Amino acid sequence: MNGFTDKHKSFTTGATALTANVVVKLSSGLLVVAGAGEDSVGVTMVASAIGAQCAVKLWNDSGTFLVTAAAAYATELDVYPAAAGKVSTTVSGKSLGRLAELASADGDLVEISKVSGSGEAATVAHISDPAAMANPTTSGTAVPTDYTAPTAAQSTPVTSNAATDLDDAAAALATLVDEVTAMEVELSAAVADIAAAKTAVDLNNGVIDSILAALEGAGIVAAS
Repeated sequence: MNGFTDKHKSFTTGATALTANVVVKLSSGLLVVAGAGEDSVGVTMVASAIGAQCAVKLWNDSGTFLVTAAAAYATELDVYPAAAGKVSTTVSGKSLGRLAELASADGDLVEISKVSGSGEAATVAHISDPAAMANPTTSGTAVPTDYTAPTAAQSTPVTSNAATDLDDAAAALATLVDEVTAMEVELSAAVADIAAAKTAVDLNNGVIDSILAALEGAGIVAAS
């Protein structure tokens, strides 16, 4: 049974015992070590036996993460999932974060911090050699050239249809105004017809009232 412990989450350990500070994933609902380039849920906070509950610091948690390095690395380099739940500067899958301290050897525990873009797959080659970064031609990266303005012959004129579009919109608006005016005339005529019909009804009611009064005066009343 999985459960929450503070801001971390605990999972049931799978068929292999886990050590602390390794990158882990879920497989069929059980916690197992993540391999190179694989998606993961976080880092183990404690060691756990098979079938036991293991507390995991999830990647969306705050602060730094204590992980196991796969080799010696300089600080401030991005790290990625490596074999056996370790981390490496070799690009493989999504970046887990950036080294906050150097690693002296395979198995060293190091802190990594989450940075903007962590958790996204790398889209550029990772450069770990400062000399290569200083001289991009040695790393296969093209050096940007100076901007050269195009000549008149190379320029492509842009034709705008804004004036035509405005004319079309104005014509459509004028047509709409005419239609509204015509509707107002028809509505006024309808109102006049209704008023005339009401006057006629009132007149008829007056005639009927006069006839009834005359009948009553003659002693003629309607049978009850």
